[in-house]
Amino acid sequence: MSKGTIKTYAIYDKNIVFARSGPRSYFNYYVDKQKLSLTQYGKFNFLEKGDTVLIEYSIEGPSAARVIDFKYMQKFKEDRNKSEGN
Repeated sequence: MSKGTIKTYAIYDKNIVFARSGPRSYFNYYVDKQKLSLTQYGKFNFLEKGDTVLIEYSIEGPSAARVIDFKYMQKFKEDRNKSEGN
């Protein structure tokens, strides 16, 4: 990916396991009010539908994206629990 990238979040949608190519996970994100979908190879059992991950996408072509932090939402929950004293 080029140096011109922007970080944002994406929402985990679903996982489908294909017989020949294996598991694929799907994430949705928005760029300029346009809904885009990201396909990431692999099955991520720790994610539930609606969980948030951190991604980066190319400024030149926003459909070129990759997940850079799968545990983005979990870190947020842990930080919130610490600040609330739980």
